[in-house]
Amino acid sequence: MLIFEGELLMEYIVHKFGGSSLADVVKIERVVNIIGTTPQSVVVSASGKTTSLLKKSIELALENKDSSKIIAQLTEHHLSLISTLCPEDKALKSAFESDVKHLKQMLTTIALSGICGDALEYFILGFGELWSAQILTGALQYKGMNTEFIDASEVLFIDDNHKPVSVDWQRSQQAVDQKFNDRKHKTYIITGFIAQNQEGVRSILGMNCSDYSSAIFAKLLQASKLVIWTDVAGVYSANPQVVKTARQLKQLSYKEALELAYFGASVVHPLTINPMMEMGIPIEIKSSYEPQKEGTEIIRALDKTNLEQYLIKGLTSISNVALMRVQGAGIIGVSGMAAKVFSVLEQSQVSVMMISQSSSEYSICFAIEAKLAKRATKALERHFKAEIERGDIEHIYCETGYAMITAVGDGLRAQPGALARVIKPLADAKINIHAITQGSSERSITVTVKKEDEDLALNLIHQQAKNPPVQEMVIALIGVGGIGAELVNQLKQQQQVLHKQNINLRLVAVMSSTKLLCADDLLLESELLHQLKASDCKADTNALAKYLQSISCAHKVLVDATASVDIARVYVDFLAQGIHVVTPNKYANTQSMDYYRKLRQVARNHNVTFKYETNVCAGLPLISTIETLQKTGDKIHKIQGVFSGTLSFIFNEVNKGKSFVESLMLAYDKGYTEPDPREDLSGMDVARKVVCLAREIGVSLELSDVDVQNLTPENLRSCSKEEFLKKINSHDKELTQQLKALQGKASALHFVGEVSDTGEAKVSVASLAQNSPFVSLDGADNMVLIYSKRYAHSPMVIRGAGAGVKVTAAGVFGDILAISN
Repeated sequence: MLIFEGELLMEYIVHKFGGSSLADVVKIERVVNIIGTTPQSVVVSASGKTTSLLKKSIELALENKDSSKIIAQLTEHHLSLISTLCPEDKALKSAFESDVKHLKQMLTTIALSGICGDALEYFILGFGELWSAQILTGALQYKGMNTEFIDASEVLFIDDNHKPVSVDWQRSQQAVDQKFNDRKHKTYIITGFIAQNQEGVRSILGMNCSDYSSAIFAKLLQASKLVIWTDVAGVYSANPQVVKTARQLKQLSYKEALELAYFGASVVHPLTINPMMEMGIPIEIKSSYEPQKEGTEIIRALDKTNLEQYLIKGLTSISNVALMRVQGAGIIGVSGMAAKVFSVLEQSQVSVMMISQSSSEYSICFAIEAKLAKRATKALERHFKAEIERGDIEHIYCETGYAMITAVGDGLRAQPGALARVIKPLADAKINIHAITQGSSERSITVTVKKEDEDLALNLIHQQAKNPPVQEMVIALIGVGGIGAELVNQLKQQQQVLHKQNINLRLVAVMSSTKLLCADDLLLESELLHQLKASDCKADTNALAKYLQSISCAHKVLVDATASVDIARVYVDFLAQGIHVVTPNKYANTQSMDYYRKLRQVARNHNVTFKYETNVCAGLPLISTIETLQKTGDKIHKIQGVFSGTLSFIFNEVNKGKSFVESLMLAYDKGYTEPDPREDLSGMDVARKVVCLAREIGVSLELSDVDVQNLTPENLRSCSKEEFLKKINSHDKELTQQLKALQGKASALHFVGEVSDTGEAKVSVASLAQNSPFVSLDGADNMVLIYSKRYAHSPMVIRGAGAGVKVTAAGVFGDILAISN
C-alpha cells in the first residue's frame, strides 16, 4: 500500500520478469501487454541468455581467446530488439553501442593482463540487466505509456564484501523515496541483479538474484503484492518430467517456499522470501506465456483447508550427491569435533547439504556435491592425519552415486506419523535409505538414496503428499480371453470412481499368447485388442517383467487370466522381482508341494503377495474366509463342495428328471461347459480345487492323491471332441441308469468334492438326503460347506455363482484392490 497526499493507493504491484520472458520480440510484446497502463514498478532480468554469454566472454578473455563471436551475437540480438520494439529511439541505440564499445575495451584489458577482479566481473555482468530494462522502457514509451528507466545501482546500496550481500536499507529507502516520486502516474522499469557497493561501484547482489532484487524493491516501495513472471504457471509439487502426477500448487506458506528454495526447487531465490515475510507482502508466481492462468501464491499463513489437504506440499531432489562419514571410537565425547570437521570443509569451500550424527557420537555423516568429494576427502585426511594414525578416527569414508530427496510441507509439523508416511513406501519398494534427517523447523524431511532409485523414490513419496495418500498400482495382464477382456472392462468402468477414493490403477501391459503391448495406461485406449494384435512386440514374460521393473511405482501386479501351465511356472520369477501376482489359474497351486511352498516363501521374502481367491469358486469369498477362520484360531476339519458350475447345472437338470446326456448337451449349448465337455466330466477341474483347499487347511496333498470319478465313458476319453459329441448320445441310457441306481431313494445327486484334515480327498457323484444343503442348489450355483471346531454341527455355508466371466473377473479385481489396501 502507498499513501499519496492523504489518499490511499491500493494494489501497488511490483512485477519481476525473468530472462526467458524477455528472450525475443514476441515475448517482450507479451510483457508490454501484461504491464498495461496501470502505474506500477517492474524489475527485469537480462534478456534470454545474455548473462551466460557475458560470463563466457570473460572466461575466453582470461584464456586470451577471441570473444568477438559472442560480442557479435549479443550485439545482433539487442539491436534487433531495439529496431523492432523502439525503432525511433536513436538515443537508446547510441547508448547500447557505447556500452558494447566499453565492453570490448574491458575484455581486451582482461585478455592482456590475464586478470579479472570481482569488481570488474560484476560490472560486466550487469550490462545485461541495463540493456533489458532500457529496451523494455523504450518499448513501453513507444506505445505511449508514461514510463521511466531506473538503474538500480543508483538507488540500491549494498555491502558486497561478504556473501550473501547485505542491503543498506536506510540509505536505499531514502534514495527510492526521492527517485520514485511519481508512483501515482508513472511505471518504473528497474534493473534487477545490480546494485552499488560501498566503494560507489556497480556490483551485483549475487548470481541468479533478480528475484531478490524484486523483493527488495517490493519492500522499499511498500507494495501490496510481488508478481514474479516465469516460463511456467506457478510452482509444482514435484518435477513434472519425473513425477507425472505432479500438480500445480495454489498456495505455499513463506516457510514452505523457503525450504523448497533452499533444497533446490525452482520456486524463487531463497533470499527473496525474507523481505516479503517480514512485510507480509504476498508473492504470486505466474507464467508470462499464459498470463490468464492462475499461478501459485506465497503467503504468511495457509487456510485450514489447504493445510489439512496435503501432508507434503512439494518435493525436491538433488542428484550427484556424495555421502561422507567421519567415524571412530576416538571422537566419542570429544567436544567440538563436528565443528572442526565443518570448519575444514568451509576452508576448502565445500558446502554441506545435509548432516546426520549418531547419538553415540561415534560417527558424523554428511552430504556434499559429488564433484567436491575428492577435495573434501583430501582436506579432512590432511587435517586429521594424526587422529587417523592414532586410530581415533578409523577412516574418512566417501561414497558417490547418491541422490538427496526432500519432502516439504507445513503438514509435516502437525500430523503424527509423518516420517513413517515418507519412508514406509520406500521400504515397501525395497529402496534403502542411506541417510535421513528432519529439519529443525519440522517442515522438511530429507532422505538420501542411491541415484538409480531417485525417480522411483520421488514418485512413491509424492503419492503420500495428499491426505489421505494416493494408492498407485500398475497392472500387467496376461490373457485377453473371456476373463481378461472382462477384467479390462471392469477396470475401465471403475477407474474414475476409484480415483476419487485416491486409488490410481493403471493397466500398463497386456500380453496374449503371441503379442505384447506396453503403454503408460492402456485403460485409456478404446481399441486395446486391435492394438495388441498390431503390436510389433512378441509375447515374452522376461520382456514383460523388465518393463514392469522400469516403471516408477511401488505396487506392480501381474494378472494371469490364462489357464496355462507354462505361465503358472514363471510366477516365482515375478515374485522374486517384487511383483505381486493375482490369478484365477489353478495350475500354480496344484503343482508339486515343493513349488507350492516355494511360491509362498519367495512372496514372503520379497514382501509381495500371491492372490488366488478365484481359484476355487470364482468370485465367492472362499479362500479369504478360510484364511480368516484359521488366523482367528479356528480349526477346519472338513470341506465339502459343489465346486463346478457346469456340473452343478448338469446335475440340477438331472434332478429335475432329464437324462444325463440331455442335461450335458443343454449345458454345452448354453456355453456353460469347456469347448471340450470332457474337461468338465473328467472331474480334474474339481480335483484341482480340492487340492487347493486341502493345502489351504494345512494338508500336504498332491493331485495324484485325490480319488477322482471320471464321468466320461472310457471308450470316449481319447477320441476327438467331434467324435465324442457324435457318440455320447449312445451312452445316455447307460449313464442315466447308473445315476438313478446311485441315487436310489435319495433326494438328489450332485458332483461333490471333499477333503478332510486327515488327508482323505475325493471327487465323485454323491447321493444326497433331503436335509443336505446341496439339495437346494439351482442353476449353475456353487456351494461350499466348511466344518470346523466352531462350525462342528452346523457348517458354514458359502453359496453363489461360482463360475462365469463377470464374477470371476470381479474376483480378480477384488484381489487387486486387496493389494492396494
